[in-house]
Amino acid sequence: MNSPRTAVRGMSAAFVFALVFGFGVIADRPVAAQSAGHDQVDPVLYDNLLIWSEDSGAGHQLRFKRLASNLLPRGGADDNGSALIRSADPLYQPGDQRGPAVADGIVVWSEKQPGGADYDLFAQRLGGAGFSVGAPYRVIERPGDQVEPSLVSTDAGEYLLVWSENGTDSKDIRGQRMSTALRPRGAVVDIATAAGNATEPVIVPDPTQLNSFLVLWTDDRKGNTDIYGTRVSRSGVPRVAAGAAAAAEFAVIEGPNNEASPAAVISARGLSVRDARSVDSRSLVLWSEDMGADGLDIKARRLHTNGYAFGAVLTVADGPGVQDDATVIEGDEGWAVAWSGPGAAKAPDQPATLDLFGVKVNSNGRVEPTVRRLLTD
Repeated sequence: MNSPRTAVRGMSAAFVFALVFGFGVIADRPVAAQSAGHDQVDPVLYDNLLIWSEDSGAGHQLRFKRLASNLLPRGGADDNGSALIRSADPLYQPGDQRGPAVADGIVVWSEKQPGGADYDLFAQRLGGAGFSVGAPYRVIERPGDQVEPSLVSTDAGEYLLVWSENGTDSKDIRGQRMSTALRPRGAVVDIATAAGNATEPVIVPDPTQLNSFLVLWTDDRKGNTDIYGTRVSRSGVPRVAAGAAAAAEFAVIEGPNNEASPAAVISARGLSVRDARSVDSRSLVLWSEDMGADGLDIKARRLHTNGYAFGAVLTVADGPGVQDDATVIEGDEGWAVAWSGPGAAKAPDQPATLDLFGVKVNSNGRVEPTVRRLLTD
């Protein structure tokens, strides 16, 4: 469910979305002694909440905890939070829950229920305190596994949901309009169904055009993994340029190594791509980069309001082992980023598990030197 992620050599001329995040020193790896632990993966930052999927030993469970404005966890890093998905419906039994995505008080996730044959997508509302309210609702049930959802709200009072599924001979990206009542509208839309595997989609507002959205995903069409993208309308249908036979899919991040697991926050958009003066932007794109023997690092790059990248590629998180599953949210003076990485060393018979970390990135591109331990067990 959590495929490894990515290095950057070149960037698409059509959309110079390449991400570069400089973070040469990660401050103070966790050192608290632990007798046992579980993997915490798929983190999501939403308002003052940290949401993640935790290996409980009998499948994954979605959990959450609150964060202070300085990105420090309330109750400390050792507090493993509370179960996110709750229901008074006696017919609902939680299963293996993965890959949460949140937008405007709606959480969507992939779940294989007890006795189920595959993973489907579920949705539920979130209350003000973070706990889910109402009953979970199965929103997508199709052949194969539906995994890695991403959700965005539209100005039409709807949501656009995208995900990866393996119902055919490869993994594809598909989309669906959803009402505020968490009900699908219209037909499922094919977004990326070319040869090869398309996984780990993220949907965000298109920074270059109003009423348009950008879908990024991990793609292995060239043998290694790169990040590709396409533009879709607010109905989820890929946009076709005048005179073109099909919608354009373009390389966003590609290089000799593996780039994957895109994440983005787009908060300024709609200006002409020719407006080179549009430098005041709070938009950031991140990805994971395969650094060889050093493992995966988190990289990022800032974007102009016209959609073009500027400044250096930033290293947000590096060091030995896997730094993966980045999530980002806009803050007062930049962004907060969280990811999953190796925790403290355990006894020889209890190897280190994956914990959650966070750092702040200033709008000027500076990665703050202090890494927060968000969750360790």
